[in-house]
Amino acid sequence: MSEPVYAYEAISSETEGRFQSRGSKFIAYAFPMDSLEMLEKRIAQLKSEHPKARHHCYGYRILSDNGIREYSSDDGEPSGSAGKPILSAIKSAELLNVGCVVVRYFGGTKLGIPGLIEAYKESTRDALGLAIIRTVKRTKVYRLSMPMALQPHMLNACKKMDLDVSGLEYSTDFQLDVHVPLLDEEKTVLGLFRMLSGRDYTMIEEYMKFLNLELL
Repeated sequence: MSEPVYAYEAISSETEGRFQSRGSKFIAYAFPMDSLEMLEKRIAQLKSEHPKARHHCYGYRILSDNGIREYSSDDGEPSGSAGKPILSAIKSAELLNVGCVVVRYFGGTKLGIPGLIEAYKESTRDALGLAIIRTVKRTKVYRLSMPMALQPHMLNACKKMDLDVSGLEYSTDFQLDVHVPLLDEEKTVLGLFRMLSGRDYTMIEEYMKFLNLELL
């Protein structure tokens, strides 16, 4: 069973890398992704932008409910000569939620397996080397509803504990999403509710009953 991932490194935006060998051009596009739909959309765009390219090979690593998911495609190149080097470069950089598509324009001279491996790996490395790396803390979102009078205290407590909030709604009650890091999740929630109530309960349900909170 794989270890849980509480935080990981990803790239902030798409970058472009290049490599050239014996007339063949390799253009690598590395980009953030968290679903296969995002990858499929980017591949379709690149095929439209590079209709004369011979190959559109790729590799990716993403987080799923079952752990880390990774895959690569040679797209017609000799087996293991394109997709695996792309994926290897991503893994060596220790990145997650990243995809890379390498577009190849054939230059008329065959490169051989070693030459292809070098070209696909180096073009990917070039793209990743230009990326701004950010650390992402994985979170669980708590959608909470509470009396309106509790709103300023909740927002202040979240600010003090450096917890991100979103989805604020004001009606007869106050609702918001609190983004709690997965590492020490229950401890963090208990600490937040303790700050709000001034009481020292040991169970989340006790705090929610006392504060008149509802988990949506």
